[in-house]
Amino acid sequence: SVDTDDYYFRATTFDNLNQLSLNGAMHPFNRDLFVIGYDYDYHRLRSTYLTKQRALSSNALYSNYTFIFNPWDVNFGLRSDNTSEYGSEISPSAGAAYNFGDSVPAKLRFNISRAFNAAPLLWKYYNLYLSGLDSNYDLKAEKAWCYDAGVGVELWKKLKFDLNGYYADVSDAIAVTTNGSGEYYMKNFEKFRRQGVALNTVF
Repeated sequence: SVDTDDYYFRATTFDNLNQLSLNGAMHPFNRDLFVIGYDYDYHRLRSTYLTKQRALSSNALYSNYTFIFNPWDVNFGLRSDNTSEYGSEISPSAGAAYNFGDSVPAKLRFNISRAFNAAPLLWKYYNLYLSGLDSNYDLKAEKAWCYDAGVGVELWKKLKFDLNGYYADVSDAIAVTTNGSGEYYMKNFEKFRRQGVALNTVF
């Protein structure tokens, strides 16, 4: 059995995150927009829930090109992620926006993208006797196809409304479950779906 004397309520965690981000932009044909960038992260984690320090390094190269065809803006993007713990992933994206013009200060948006979400290191390396949760060294990053559409409206140059709906098909989705011994741990499932609507207002 596990001695749970205050283990669930007392924990100390030290996070050290070093980040480097480089990006640049240009305007081809004095009209379009091209963006290219590089991100690097190095994350070190120490916790009373772990038996030793863990580290995660990741880097990503990305680019995005937006074609300006008034009243339409059409964009295409590509991102390459590489992580020390969760492998590599190529994520494309595409979207379009329709600008109604000055007479109707509103914009209609559509987007589709591939998403890659690396799980926190704790979820992979929990120590059962220190945290009450078991480790899962086979834990993989979540991947998803995401779709969203929305409309933004500006009234009297002071009041802004933004309505957005989203839908995501998530593969290798992560959730807590129990193993054959009844111990809790984080596990990948075949597929989840996430969907919703969000309304934001700014005054």
